[in-house]
Amino acid sequence: LTVGNTYRVTLTITVPEDRHFVAVESPFPAGFEPIDLNLQTAQKTLLSDDTTRLWDEQYWQSGLWRFNHRELRDDQFFAFADELPAGVYQLTYLMRATTPGTFHERPARVFEMYFPEVFGQTMGKLVTIGE
Repeated sequence: LTVGNTYRVTLTITVPEDRHFVAVESPFPAGFEPIDLNLQTAQKTLLSDDTTRLWDEQYWQSGLWRFNHRELRDDQFFAFADELPAGVYQLTYLMRATTPGTFHERPARVFEMYFPEVFGQTMGKLVTIGE
């Protein structure tokens, strides 16, 4: 990974049975900033090859419309679905490497908000950004 480059993060979520009120949290490692393509100041060239847009054919066919709320917070990507039928879903977002160094990537988590004992998470790891 190199400072100044943009990277696409893809979260693949496998839901073995129907779930309700599902939250997805994907923390950003230090050294990265999220790119919010909804802002007027976003780099428009990123939109030409972007699969994070909401209203395309893949969005409807994949069932991603079920995630009725998405946020890019200062420290994490967050998505929420009222109902999530069994299946496989992929959520994507863009990040830019801003600071060289080695940083901890905390695990992404998926959980039912009212039954937090029902959850899944990725592994944490170290991420190195070079100059």
